[in-house]
Amino acid sequence: RNVKDPDFQWLHNELQNGKGVSHQLVFAHIHPWDGQFSVGNTYLYNQIMESNNVTASIHGHAHKFSYDKRFGKIPFLITGDSTDREVVVLEVQKDTILVNRKTF
Repeated sequence: RNVKDPDFQWLHNELQNGKGVSHQLVFAHIHPWDGQFSVGNTYLYNQIMESNNVTASIHGHAHKFSYDKRFGKIPFLITGDSTDREVVVLEVQKDTILVNRKTF
């Protein structure tokens, strides 16, 4: 488990700077329900995502594809990896994003 909390104030401030844009995508290696996050940090992360109308939260740490709304209205994407012979392609459109899982 991390011994230092993520800089949530910085994340919130950066997302506030993006108000008015069509999409805000947050990329972080470790997803917020991983054991390295405390329950409080998981809750705070999700609150920051929702209060800033984030389009999606994107992660890779688990190396297993998943795309769902785990906590509320914000979709969480976890990408697979090359050893699984897959990539994820995001197509950002005016009012949505499309998530396409490609295997090779």
